[in-house]
Amino acid sequence: MFWRTSIVLLAGLVLTASVAPLRGDDATCTISCVEWVPEKYKCKRTVYKTVYKKEKYTAYRCEFVPETRTCTHTTYKLVKEMRTVTRNVCCYVPVCEERTIMQPCVTCKPVTVMVKKWVDKGHYECRLVECRKTLIERLVKWCRDRKSCCPEPDCPKYKVKKVWVPCKVCVCVPKTCWKRVCEYRPVKVKVTTCKKVMKQEQVQVCCYKCVPVEETHTYKVMCLKKVPYEAERTVAVCVPHEEEVEMTRLVPRCVQKKVPCCTPCCKPCCH
Repeated sequence: MFWRTSIVLLAGLVLTASVAPLRGDDATCTISCVEWVPEKYKCKRTVYKTVYKKEKYTAYRCEFVPETRTCTHTTYKLVKEMRTVTRNVCCYVPVCEERTIMQPCVTCKPVTVMVKKWVDKGHYECRLVECRKTLIERLVKWCRDRKSCCPEPDCPKYKVKKVWVPCKVCVCVPKTCWKRVCEYRPVKVKVTTCKKVMKQEQVQVCCYKCVPVEETHTYKVMCLKKVPYEAERTVAVCVPHEEEVEMTRLVPRCVQKKVPCCTPCCKPCCH
């Protein structure tokens, strides 16, 4: 709706500008235009305010109150009692029995064993062996060398001597030796053993049995109870409140204004 009103006003302004007279180069014309003008107005609105008020309510506090209680419970007591019981008793009776046992018997038997033996199958050879000088010969040579300026060269003497050349060979030789052998032979022997015999006996036995006994006990207990009392508290309440306020709004208005107008050109325009 507003845009339709604006179009009508603009059309009126165009017509007014076309009707206005022209006055030379500095001629002016009067036009009408729309302007938005602030306008103040008053209105009422509802506002909620927080109001604090005091109220009374019933509260509860916990208190310990003594209370007497009675309970009956059953207890069991041990009572001694003698009983005669028949029991099976195991007794050992000596009995002589004949048994066959394997008795060890040690004997010596000849055993032939192959034994390894080292045999020297060597031979004699004739070899030249240097003879060692005796003490007298060495003393004579020493005396001669001391007296003469040039000592005589020492010429070794050899002799033929038989020397044994060893050649050891391993040979297996049979050897007879005596070895202890343990043999087991059956032998009959008389042995005294204990045999189990079961017999019955009357025995006095001490037994205990549980006898129920009822007992009544009275005791005091501190019980927790809630006690009501009147208390006061402050509560926040939202209360509706109507107030008058001043507000601003924009309103369109038609305003007359003078503006310079342009004269039409008489000369033809060049290309």
